[in-house]
Amino acid sequence: MHFSFLVVVTALAVCVSANACHYQLHICDRDSECCGSLRCNLVDVSMSGLLCI
Repeated sequence: MHFSFLVVVTALAVCVSANACHYQLHICDRDSECCGSLRCNLVDVSMSGLLCI
């Protein structure tokens, strides 16, 4: 019973994360991960990284 519960929880988490987009100032790897008209751009503040802006 515990195993099947964990499988369901894991499947739901994967489904939600696959369909969710990133909002402004969230870490991203590509434009398609960002919501709406946001783009994944390099931001160089203390540490360089890609953020949805």
